[in-house]
Amino acid sequence: MATTETTGTLAKTTPKRNNTQQLAWGVMLVSFAFFCVIAISALLGVRYFLFQSRVPLLSSVEVSRGTPTLTQVGNEITSAITKPREIFNNSTLTTDTLSQAPVSFTDATTGQLIANVTVENGSSVHLQQGTRPRFDWVSDAYWIEFEEVYGIIDIFVPENLSRPVLLTFATTLGPSARFTSSGHFTLIAVGQRVQVVNYSGAALLGNQPVPSGHTGSVLGTGEDLQVALHVDQLGDAAFSENNFIDIDQTSVRVRPQAWICRNTVDYPDEPMGSVGLSVVDSRPALRLFRGEGADSHGETSCWHGLGPDMRGLNVASYSSVSLRATFMIRSQSLSTCGTVGSECPLTLAMDYIPINGDASNAIKWYQGFYAFLDPNRMFPFICDSCSEQHEQITPDVWYTYEIRNLFEKFAPASRPETILNLRFYASGHQYEVYVSQMVLLVDQQEEVVVTENSS
Repeated sequence: MATTETTGTLAKTTPKRNNTQQLAWGVMLVSFAFFCVIAISALLGVRYFLFQSRVPLLSSVEVSRGTPTLTQVGNEITSAITKPREIFNNSTLTTDTLSQAPVSFTDATTGQLIANVTVENGSSVHLQQGTRPRFDWVSDAYWIEFEEVYGIIDIFVPENLSRPVLLTFATTLGPSARFTSSGHFTLIAVGQRVQVVNYSGAALLGNQPVPSGHTGSVLGTGEDLQVALHVDQLGDAAFSENNFIDIDQTSVRVRPQAWICRNTVDYPDEPMGSVGLSVVDSRPALRLFRGEGADSHGETSCWHGLGPDMRGLNVASYSSVSLRATFMIRSQSLSTCGTVGSECPLTLAMDYIPINGDASNAIKWYQGFYAFLDPNRMFPFICDSCSEQHEQITPDVWYTYEIRNLFEKFAPASRPETILNLRFYASGHQYEVYVSQMVLLVDQQEEVVVTENSS
């Protein structure tokens, strides 16, 4: 309200003024609100940084065999992988029918291996992320996430991790698989079905648990989900004191479901090889070794009988028998597999009786592997009794060899009826080889059938 003042004979009118007190309160309240927003945002930001922020795991890809390719999303440049290299989030790794590539995830803080994911031949994965909490006091899990997964993927998660782990694989067929503990698994996303083979550990296919010692299978539509018991005819897939006998060191000769190993040399004065349990890259393994400058033939071999009383496993009634082995050749002194192709640093072997055969005409099957080739020495790539050429793999890198169905590998007339045994051996002069897994699976006995949308 304007006021009037009288000075002498003249009257002066004072202009109307805004309520400065209300304006001051308004400015103060608005400022306080801004302060609260900034303070809360800062607290939330600090809380997120301290308890929820994550940092990448160290991720690297190696080449077990052949020439895989890597595509980095963003620049869409595809490059061939010929040596170990770092792999980043949002990368696509692809293998052709002759190549294989393991991807390792390591905690940069502790140096601990978190997982090894092997992309087998004819497969592809897109790495979305591999992360861990920024600070050690946060108990959240390691996260490893793959998308657009197709083909056959081998997953190994070592024991005694410092925090929980979650690996997620979203397949191109639809259903996803998750692995939430230490263990060893195979994911197969081929054709119209997605399968999870659980050798040990905790796994889910869709929302359905797949227990250790079982195989889960589901159509790409998410229907007809089945969980079936599988029986490894060799006992445990990994090696331990429970299934390994070195008969050169013990008088115990017989133990059910055990690998029986020994060393032999051609000349008594030459160095003897050795075989023993070891842990390499966090994997339990058998080490087959011969050194000390040996320059004549020697062999370190392991044998596993099959069937009742180890007299053979009749497989005539089965529709599928699969063989799987994971190993690494660290060194060998001979080029390829020696002068006659029979001294490979690692050979897988099987004795079996074919259909309509008997013990007198048992067939010996061999598959040799080598890591070093001297181009100046033209040694043969196949032995006299081998039906297939030896395979060259990368030295000092884990490799998984698999026959998904033995019956499809042999001609009908020579198809196995009874498998007598499985063997593997290192042969030559000097060698160092590690074998971490050996699996022989037959038809699965259905245990649980669930029909639902599992994707």
